[in-house]
Amino acid sequence: MKQFEVIWTKNAEFDLELIIEYIKIDSFTLAKDIFFKIKDESDIHHPYKLKVI
Repeated sequence: MKQFEVIWTKNAEFDLELIIEYIKIDSFTLAKDIFFKIKDESDIHHPYKLKVI
């Protein structure tokens, strides 16, 4: 099976960073968990799942 890579745009990376920074104000642990969950979910191995980041 072919493996595919998600390439984040600079704007998407910046938006994610802003979201995580905002969450981190209340909870560093929650911000870290959400960051890794988003990164893990965006790690697509099949491009036909039609996820758009």
